[in-house]
Amino acid sequence: MFRKIDRNLADLVITEGEYLEDARTLVIAYGSTARSARQAIHMCRRQNVGLLVLKTIWPFPKEEVLLAAHGVRRVIVPEMNLGQVVLEVERLVGRDRVSRVNRADGEMITPDQILRAIQFKQ
Repeated sequence: MFRKIDRNLADLVITEGEYLEDARTLVIAYGSTARSARQAIHMCRRQNVGLLVLKTIWPFPKEEVLLAAHGVRRVIVPEMNLGQVVLEVERLVGRDRVSRVNRADGEMITPDQILRAIQFKQ
């Protein structure tokens, strides 16, 4: 089963990127949080912020994350949980480059919350 998945990763893994070519900060989001992330990066576009939206999270898009994170200083991962995807991102790009924006109270993460994380330590 795992070999079958590994052989077909290109057909299974789906991501969508915006402004990745000149990004110094990368936001990696998925699900409903991706809409807030997209709004946040449009609000601060002059700060060279890119967005990688994960359309599938299993199998995890390792190559796509590594490619998008190559050359960026910081990676921000907003999640509507306690941080399951951020652990994979930290494992791939290094914990020191990753910032978390978590919320597990049933409320949506807002673009302003993501924007504050983008602007923190710039």
